[in-house]
Amino acid sequence: MGLEDEIRKAVAADSRSRREIAEAVGIHEVSLSRFMGGERGIGLDTAERLARVLGVKIKIEKSGRPRRV
Repeated sequence: MGLEDEIRKAVAADSRSRREIAEAVGIHEVSLSRFMGGERGIGLDTAERLARVLGVKIKIEKSGRPRRV
């Protein structure tokens, strides 16, 4: 399971609404909903903020080129 899937799983398991999560992260609810639906990716900084708000840890390993998640 990739980083995107892990974050989606954590968002889905959280008791807060997507609106509340988005506000806590500092992004628009629409952006979070589009990410959750697989319509768009998110930047690494947003992934880190989401993880922090959701109380999950993410591990980022250096590989080749950076890519959006």
